[in-house]
Amino acid sequence: MNCMENLLDALERCGEAAAFYKGQDILMANSLFATLFEKEAEECRDLPIMEICHEDSVEMIFDFIKRRGYGNHNVPTTYSASFRTRHNPKLNLQITIIETKNTEGAYLAILKEAEPDY
Repeated sequence: MNCMENLLDALERCGEAAAFYKGQDILMANSLFATLFEKEAEECRDLPIMEICHEDSVEMIFDFIKRRGYGNHNVPTTYSASFRTRHNPKLNLQITIIETKNTEGAYLAILKEAEPDY
């Protein structure tokens, strides 16, 4: 197993949904992340992030990805955003982004379900 697989496996054993992404694509995800998005872990490989973003969060997430790509360290590391799945048109999540070493420039995203909008 490589470093990314080891981290995803460890987080899953701790009950955390997580994925690595680079640019606008998810590189790999653990099964808890895949379950949130009603997919198999393998289906998350190379999944475009914008494909699962809710329209309310597309602009913000695109901005954060772009700014991280430019090396801007003023991008929030924890924030709330909305996503969508086949059966849930608005899935609210809290996201924590971690820059790790030995992961080929990928970022680690840890997700937790947030309170729904009313």
